[in-house]
Amino acid sequence: MQDVLKCRNLVSDYSFGNNLFDTTEQRVFVAGSKEHFAFIDLQKNQINTVNFNGSMTVTDMQLNELNVKPDAKMLNDCVLDLQRYYKPH
Repeated sequence: MQDVLKCRNLVSDYSFGNNLFDTTEQRVFVAGSKEHFAFIDLQKNQINTVNFNGSMTVTDMQLNELNVKPDAKMLNDCVLDLQRYYKPH
């Protein structure tokens, strides 16, 4: 929005991502639907999926389940970012 619409606000005012034209490598990004969220850790090459019932799985990028604990700090940071935009019904 900064480049195309000449928005002067910080990206953090309207997104928890980065400018689309920023080539800085990101560590984590979030994907999801109404039923699942996936916190994708690019540094560890892991996908942390939170299912609709609250269960969690950690897989590699080929979706092979890993026997590791999720990175609690990374997940907490992502959830706090998501809460900025989530409004319960």
